[in-house]
Amino acid sequence: MTGVTLAGVPDKVLIASDPTCAFISNEDSADVTVRSLHLDRHPLVFTQGRIDRADVTNRRIEITIDDGSDEPDSK
Repeated sequence: MTGVTLAGVPDKVLIASDPTCAFISNEDSADVTVRSLHLDRHPLVFTQGRIDRADVTNRRIEITIDDGSDEPDSK
């Protein structure tokens, strides 16, 4: 892709529902402009919490999820 402008539409949102897919692929491109683009994910692919313990040797962490935040799934 060369010499392309990707422009969003006012008051419109692109929503991605598959967390394994990228919104935009821009490989092997030149002179590409992205302007006024509103992107979101549903469901969200993150949560919020506190790291309580880190075990570097076994590559594990224990966390406490903040109240009001979603529990992460195992997918």
